Amino acid sequence: MSAALVDRHAEISTQAPIAPPSPSATASDGDPIPGLEDRSVADEALIEPVESLAATIEPELANAPPEIQSQLETWADLHGLSTTLDEATREVIAMQAAVSLLLKATLYEWHHRRSELPALSGDTRAAFQAAASQLGNSAFDECVLDDIISLTDSSDRDIVVDERTRLMDSTQPAEDIGWLYEAVVPREHRQTLGQFRTSPALADLVQSWATSGGDRVLDPGVGAGSLSSPLHPDWDLSTEPDHVDGVDRSPLSVLMSTTALTLLGQSHDPYQADFFDLQPDDLREPVNAIVANPPFAQGSSLRASYKQRVNAYFEDVTGIEISAQSPLYAYFMFHARTAFLSVGERAGFVTPWNFLATQYGTALKAFLRETCSIEAFVKFDTDVHQSFSNADTTTLVTCVEARAEADSPGTIRFIRVEADVDEGTIREAIRDGQQGATEWGYINVVEQDQLSPAANWQTRFNPVPIDTNSLPTLSEFCSVNVGKSCGKVGFFCLAQSDVTEYGIDAEHLSLLVRKPSIVDGYDFTDDDWTALRAADNPVWLLDPDELPSVPRSVHEYSAQVEAGTASPQNNEGLHAYLWDGVAEGNLTGVKALDRRTYWYRPVRQPAPRVVVQYCARDEFRFILNETDARILNSAYGLYDVTLDDQELKAVLAYLHSSVGQQVIQRVAGARQGDLSGFGVTDLRDLPVIDPRELDDETVAELADAFDNLCTAARCDGDTEGVRGRIETVLQRGTDIQ
Repeated sequence: MSAALVDRHAEISTQAPIAPPSPSATASDGDPIPGLEDRSVADEALIEPVESLAATIEPELANAPPEIQSQLETWADLHGLSTTLDEATREVIAMQAAVSLLLKATLYEWHHRRSELPALSGDTRAAFQAAASQLGNSAFDECVLDDIISLTDSSDRDIVVDERTRLMDSTQPAEDIGWLYEAVVPREHRQTLGQFRTSPALADLVQSWATSGGDRVLDPGVGAGSLSSPLHPDWDLSTEPDHVDGVDRSPLSVLMSTTALTLLGQSHDPYQADFFDLQPDDLREPVNAIVANPPFAQGSSLRASYKQRVNAYFEDVTGIEISAQSPLYAYFMFHARTAFLSVGERAGFVTPWNFLATQYGTALKAFLRETCSIEAFVKFDTDVHQSFSNADTTTLVTCVEARAEADSPGTIRFIRVEADVDEGTIREAIRDGQQGATEWGYINVVEQDQLSPAANWQTRFNPVPIDTNSLPTLSEFCSVNVGKSCGKVGFFCLAQSDVTEYGIDAEHLSLLVRKPSIVDGYDFTDDDWTALRAADNPVWLLDPDELPSVPRSVHEYSAQVEAGTASPQNNEGLHAYLWDGVAEGNLTGVKALDRRTYWYRPVRQPAPRVVVQYCARDEFRFILNETDARILNSAYGLYDVTLDDQELKAVLAYLHSSVGQQVIQRVAGARQGDLSGFGVTDLRDLPVIDPRELDDETVAELADAFDNLCTAARCDGDTEGVRGRIETVLQRGTDIQ
């Protein structure tokens, strides 16, 4: 075990040391069972007994003995839950305990049917303890979940125990166990550590690419065992892979994967450990391949002391400066390659695609580029392929083969999957897919040594077919700035009902487009603003001139309000609103208010000619603003536009074309989830067409096409047809081909 990291593991949680390998089902050749098809048991009948038992456990947790309370806090910390043990946390732990009982009972029954254990007695805890001793199987080891289950009556536990044969009927237990866990543990309580179930199709793709018959496979962050489950569950026993070493910090995850792999007849050893503490000598034999869906946890969600030490450790191991913002999955990839993969061995990683574009991803890209042959990056369109249930992310499969430093790398295939397609087709694309569009997506073949780690690799999935070096930048035609911060959105952004309630005069207000997402389509008119006002959206920005009777400092005014000495004079409605806002809104803690000449007036900025969203999942919209509405810092604005209306619309038509959107994606980077976005400097430097260099007919056609695009969007019409026309005009009337 790594001496450098063994103590760091203890800083996160109190866990048992790495469990010794336990006897488990040994795979052997088997014959397909005639007539047996894939069977799932994922339905409400599996949830109901779990929820029923959890409902009896949860009230007991609030009054549990102090020693159990302490263990519960440690458990909550380990699983990314609140250590204050609030009601929501207690409900989650109660669900986990009920799932644990079901899995242990199922695993026990499997061994009983093979005459390895006696029939399960009424005292399930004693039976599980005996199984742990007799079999040496760490999945039966006790944790705090066993303590809290013992606080319930046996009749309540029997509701779950009696369901132990249900999972045994499943031919895809890893999928069903993962489904059950997601069904009873709300997404927000799995989000911190990024715990999301891998779809069977994606698991099959990763495993079949990384492994071959006879491989010993390492599955760090094993979860329910989806990635390392045999590919052919309708066979009595499977030889794919030959053996699995499953690693997870959570005792419950170890139990889930052990149960699933045992039911499938997959030879395996479970290891309850922090993956970073695991070294090759801790395993029975060296592994030949790695499949991993590591936690998606962001660096900010990890304990600072732990993250700092892990970061320092891998900087020392890799010799690369690693950003402290790196997510947890990056360190999994560092450790997998440096500690476990030998030259010629493969690994498949399932992660978000963010690292390809972010600054923190530079170190990881440099590491993979220098130590591996990167065979492919496979990106899945979230609208078509739901790789993870309820996960708000764009999925990336990274396929690598360890190589010697002296070996020359080959090509990387950037594969975009945007339609339903079988895994075999994707595997063929990874192996020798040819450059260009396919029926289901796109393949871009790039020489690995030509890629700079500092570049945005996400753009390689959407190669731009034009040279933009000769195009002017957007800043040549306008100024580009982010909207001003109001400091306290709920106070300064008012709906009509607020204005009416207080009787605030219009002279103290400015029109507002709160954020781009409230605008449907590509233009914003006075009628749109009026409709938003009628729907009681926040369409007013509090924007008064100096009020002599109101102190410039919010702290001074707050003191007057508290003392009851501030009294409305003129503009009673406005004064009443300010009074209530300070009395109820805790405005003294808003630093932006301290930097203003008058705390009650946001920094003034004219209405932008174009409103630009800086984050998007698919299309970035440039919204023509036909009103006097201002924006806040939730959007960018184009100001001081030097183009006339037709020329500006021609540029907007280009920006909403497929070519324009590809150019935008070239400069955009990854944000949270599957969002991408760009900074204000990126927007200023965005290459665009120069309408002043085009003939009048082309400009007029593009401007007319943009008007048609706006109309089609409002009428739920055929925007794709309009875009096609824009493409035709661009190809005919410009140098863009």
